[in-house]
Formats: sequence, structure tokens, C-alpha cells
Amino acid sequence: MIQDVIAATFGAGDEKKRAKALLDKKFRGVNLRDPKNLRRASAFLQRCGFSSHVIFDLMRRRAEED
Repeated sequence: MIQDVIAATFGAGDEKKRAKALLDKKFRGVNLRDPKNLRRASAFLQRCGFSSHVIFDLMRRRAEED
């Protein structure tokens, strides 16, 4: 029961949305194809508590978009 509430509140979809919004706000206009910027953005999201799976997925998609 408690696990259901936690999953509903902090689900992977919500985590991805929150991470993307934070990444867009903090690293707007930054080229994430540059390895230095990619490491900085990844480390920032990791310090904010996002899972490595979500971070990897976001970094891959964002680098493809740039």
C-alpha cells in the first residue's frame, strides 16, 4: 500500500518530467554534445537525486536534439 503511494507520487514518468524541466532551465542553450557540458549536466542531475537511468535517457535525447 505504501509502495503504491510512493510509486504514484514519484513514478518514473514524473521523475523524467521533473529532470527534463530542471535540465532545460539550468542548461538552456548549452551544447550537450561537448563532453565537459555533458558531464556537468549529468553530475548536476545526479546531485539533485535523479536515477542514473533517467539521467542517461535525458542526456542521450538532449544530445541528439542539439
